[in-house]
Amino acid sequence: MKRLMAIVAAGLISLAAAVGINAGNIGFLGGANFSTMSLKELNAGTMTQWHAGLAYRFDLPLGFKIQPSLMYNVKGAKIGNDWVSSDLSIGYLEFMASCQWGPDLLLFRPFVEISPFLGYGVNGSWGGVTDLWKGDGLNRVEYGLGLGAGVEVWKFQLTCRYNWNFGRLSAANEVPEGGVFGSIGQIYNKLNDANFGGFTLTLAYFF
Repeated sequence: MKRLMAIVAAGLISLAAAVGINAGNIGFLGGANFSTMSLKELNAGTMTQWHAGLAYRFDLPLGFKIQPSLMYNVKGAKIGNDWVSSDLSIGYLEFMASCQWGPDLLLFRPFVEISPFLGYGVNGSWGGVTDLWKGDGLNRVEYGLGLGAGVEVWKFQLTCRYNWNFGRLSAANEVPEGGVFGSIGQIYNKLNDANFGGFTLTLAYFF
């Protein structure tokens, strides 16, 4: 994954140099995810994970900015019931397009933003299982919308965002809840109506 991010970074910087894009609008970002999911009849605890990637700012009139970013984003939750519990964690290669608005107050710029995103699961683990997409496993594709606010000071940008993830996390048919599967079958079936959501805290640096 580090090699993938290095290739992406080199590609974007080379593209910027080729077309004459202002390098001052290219940035690196990273931060923490405080993600969970809503599951009826099951416990779903918050899991702290991380994200990192690249961003580019397009300056528009009247205080607007468009800021697309490409990142590796790890999301997860602690899920279970009275009989069994485990940590579910998935790493996504995610594209986000943030639309920001905020006045330039010379020393800093406060802003609000709306951020649709689309991601593709590249790795993950659940209770020791690492091949989550074998057969009728989990969905690789995720998509959703984030709403947030932040502040920009000099070359730094700090953003707090809440993300709603749409669609189903599980692509599987009904799994038997007894026999070999036991209680894990009950958890697996509930994922058909669940997906990751929660807060992210992101710090970006533009150079």
